[in-house]
Amino acid sequence: SSKSVIQLIIGVIEETVLDERSLTQSTSWLILRIVQAPNALALASSIFVLKSNFTMEYPYFAYGSNMNLRQMSHRCPGAEFCLHGELQGWRYFINGNGYAGIEESTYGVVLGCIWTLKPENWLALDRYEGVEQGCYDKKLLMIKAEGKEEPLEVLTYISNDYNYGRPSTSYHEIVLEGANDVGLPESYILTIENWRNGPPEGFL
Repeated sequence: SSKSVIQLIIGVIEETVLDERSLTQSTSWLILRIVQAPNALALASSIFVLKSNFTMEYPYFAYGSNMNLRQMSHRCPGAEFCLHGELQGWRYFINGNGYAGIEESTYGVVLGCIWTLKPENWLALDRYEGVEQGCYDKKLLMIKAEGKEEPLEVLTYISNDYNYGRPSTSYHEIVLEGANDVGLPESYILTIENWRNGPPEGFL
């Protein structure tokens, strides 16, 4: 029905970060595809492509296991490691399911790396991070990027599980290997290491 189509358009727009120009172009594009779509499956495919096209424009900031070069070469073929990144006002933790997350913290700093991804890489990461299941959400953040004076806008994955937990040994080693792969400072690698057995002493 026309009502459901309107709701669909609103939903796509609300869930997507767009500038004014992109908003106008994208809404026109979506309406055209709705008119042309021969069936519901084709319409759903058009909407999925629309939403994916916006995320692929941003660099990806990785702070956990996706810093690992070996893992990313298998998970996201063609992804390019670009720069080191520093996210201020956030801190690293391990969530209740044993995976890396970040949360806002006044004096916190999260270090990681910045990737340039292909569209199919974003789809692979969405599956891995459990976006559809609500495990992680993508969020736009401003970070300090190595060699750049101006802040860089990036997408990263934010855990929806804010309980603190303990990583599996294998996962923890993958994160540590990744931190070494991308050349994070030893002092920060120690911050990651301190989560081996759960929340470090004094972590509040």
